[in-house]
Amino acid sequence: MKRNNKKFIMNMIIVSVVGLITLMIVMFMVISTYIKDEAKGNSVQVEAQVEENNTKVEYSSTVLVLVEKITQSDIIGFDIENKTEVSRKISEGTKINDMYGSVMPASQIKPGDIVEVVYQEDKAKVLSISKTSRAKSWKKISGVTVDQSNKQINIGGTAYEYVDDTMIFQSDGNKTNMAFVTPFDVVSIQSVNNVIWSITIDEVAGSIAVTDLPTTKGSLEIDRSRSFKLDELKGDISVIPGQHKVLLQMEGYEIITENITIESGESYEISLKDAKKAYTVINPLVNSGVTNYTIKIGDKTYNKGEEIKLQQGTYKVEAEADGYEPWSKEIICDKETYNLYVSFIQKPTPSESPDATGETNTVLNNTQTITLNTNPIGAKVYVNGVFKGETPCTVTLINGSYGVIFEKTGYSAYSTTLLLDGSNEQTGYLYDLIAN
Repeated sequence: MKRNNKKFIMNMIIVSVVGLITLMIVMFMVISTYIKDEAKGNSVQVEAQVEENNTKVEYSSTVLVLVEKITQSDIIGFDIENKTEVSRKISEGTKINDMYGSVMPASQIKPGDIVEVVYQEDKAKVLSISKTSRAKSWKKISGVTVDQSNKQINIGGTAYEYVDDTMIFQSDGNKTNMAFVTPFDVVSIQSVNNVIWSITIDEVAGSIAVTDLPTTKGSLEIDRSRSFKLDELKGDISVIPGQHKVLLQMEGYEIITENITIESGESYEISLKDAKKAYTVINPLVNSGVTNYTIKIGDKTYNKGEEIKLQQGTYKVEAEADGYEPWSKEIICDKETYNLYVSFIQKPTPSESPDATGETNTVLNNTQTITLNTNPIGAKVYVNGVFKGETPCTVTLINGSYGVIFEKTGYSAYSTTLLLDGSNEQTGYLYDLIAN
């Protein structure tokens, strides 16, 4: 019995020792695994920290670039601040943003734009490109003038400097030079610190050509803001592309108006070979008492009651009537009708001869001084077609019959016959004018 108990105790001791050894081995393996994982984590963390530090160093260079050319793989331009040329590679990882940080395609960056380029100093690789808020832009404006002698560009009355490195582009992105920039082009401009760095000619100036002029007496008006005498036109007239209103006035021809649209670089021709002649109907107004008369204009003579229709222009008019002095005046016909006031003067009667006794008749003073006035004053006074002054107007006339006309802007012309024979002591005459 004692022998069996001893054996049982030995077995228990052996099992306990084996179990303890097994437990220690398991614990050792767990602790070893934990230590290795922690060491590995620390190693990864250190490597990440090193990589992060290295990355921060690579993002250290930013330049302000005037874009000359940009593709999906390259950007070429000019470093405005360092005054050097820039050529960098664009990769799939390059970020392209607008000035607000929003992503946009590279195609939205055009030659002439000013952008901020971030790149790695030891590589040509571009990390990011973004439009800068440091640039001032004018989009599609006209009226820009260039002073090449002083290297200045005038925009809306303000002068800005430009430099030798300023770039000028056509609408297709190709470069041109400052000599081709005119006030009638539509342009976009970008500047930094009041220095113009780029000009893009979005639309080239158009022009208007006037051909087949039947006369050079007249004028051409464009948009009610530009006027040209036809006899001073020296070639085509430059205009801003777009819509324009053209007004042509020619002596002797109907007024021509056209609303036209001119495209970029287009020369628009206005032919006047079919211009219609304009006519004026002459309405003779002859002083009362004259029953028959003739009017001569140019080589043609018109009798009383005959229609007088003339191509508009300037004419000398001559009128005759029996018993009256010849009358003449130069007139300008520029309306549909013209009231021709004709004031005939009676021819003086022959003086009587001395009688048989040798006595002579008393010769009376045959002149009178009178004052002609109107309400309102300031009207032009014509006596027998001769300008005498403005009312109140004092004239001295020989006794006889006179045609008097008063003309004042804004009032109807007034015509009257004045008879002076010495029997009337009246020296002042007042006439009321009627407003149009």
